[in-house]
Amino acid sequence: MTNQAIVDRLAVELQDAISAHRDRELLVSAKVRVPQTLDAEAWRTALLERLAECGIELVELDITFGDGTPEVLSTRFEPGWA
Repeated sequence: MTNQAIVDRLAVELQDAISAHRDRELLVSAKVRVPQTLDAEAWRTALLERLAECGIELVELDITFGDGTPEVLSTRFEPGWA
């Protein structure tokens, strides 16, 4: 899986999480697991840019490295509107 495909996959997972909250809460942070093919800041930048393309901004991202499928490990939402 390419780095771009990983970024796209994680962005879709985060969009699905946002949809599950039915626009009642704002996504404020997420923790994601990715392979160590880029440094953490490069992953963070790529994912934030991809999320911004979807209209999702101001999200704090915690990048962790690990084997296995790249995935969203956790999310934090706060009351508000999207």
